[in-house]
Amino acid sequence: MILYNVTYNVDESIEQEWLAWLKASYLPAVLSTGLFHDSAVYLLHGAYASEGVTYSVQLFAESFDKVNVFEQLYAARFQQEHEAHFGGQFVQFQTLMERK
Repeated sequence: MILYNVTYNVDESIEQEWLAWLKASYLPAVLSTGLFHDSAVYLLHGAYASEGVTYSVQLFAESFDKVNVFEQLYAARFQQEHEAHFGGQFVQFQTLMERK
């Protein structure tokens, strides 16, 4: 199993709006591509928390091929949608992991 993790640091002033949008719109749209079979959202605490609020959004895929297709065909569009809704109020980075 492949874990496509996106870590977001979100401005506290938009946290609830961002989280509601993420769960109601963003994640269902990503899952509807058929490239990921599940998702999870975690709030980070402790040493990893900095200014703002930090979340780990995890997307689970069966193969690297599916992640590659997502990155080639969909990632830019989803990033643009994210920016259109919350531009300048969050930063993000991706991490790709393989379960052993």
